[in-house]
Amino acid sequence: MYANLVLNQARSMPLPSAKLNASGAPLLDVPAIARRLDVCEKTVRRFIARGDLHAYRIGRQLRVSEEEYLRFINTKI
Repeated sequence: MYANLVLNQARSMPLPSAKLNASGAPLLDVPAIARRLDVCEKTVRRFIARGDLHAYRIGRQLRVSEEEYLRFINTKI
């Protein structure tokens, strides 16, 4: 129940200013996703390591597209 509440809140949050990928979609960093999901950054990194959330490595940073983020929260309900 708590997870559904968190995911519903995450869907309604506005986008922070973010970098754009080649298709023009915003790329979110790990801290931004953690804030949206109300989890710690390590949890987001675990989602990425498990393959639940697809990320791009840009230098030493991980970035997730807005489309991938929305896919992730829609499949978790």
